[in-house]
Amino acid sequence: MTHRLADLLDIARIADQLGTRVLETTVVRQVTTKGPKGVVTDLDPSIEQQILTFLKERTPDTGRYSQEAGGDPARPANDGSSTRSTAPSSSSRACRSMGSPSPSPMASSRCSA
Repeated sequence: MTHRLADLLDIARIADQLGTRVLETTVVRQVTTKGPKGVVTDLDPSIEQQILTFLKERTPDTGRYSQEAGGDPARPANDGSSTRSTAPSSSSRACRSMGSPSPSPMASSRCSA
């Protein structure tokens, strides 16, 4: 299946809205360190799974690489695949660490220690 760029952009916007909706309506209850510069919130895995499920449904022939689960960007996601991640996820960036301000006022109000 081949997708037009405009279609892929629409799919990406919807995927972004899925994660944003969770961040705007759910309080972060736990932030865990995952290396010298990384953190993961309790919301990260569930947001990531929602987005991956959506992308798998809409773009089954497109490879995916996710922050927490990893994957191979050259191949469609394989359930249970995992590789090391390196960049902070959107919700991790929103809640850098317990008590630290985030760049987004909405995200700040949703992060709690």
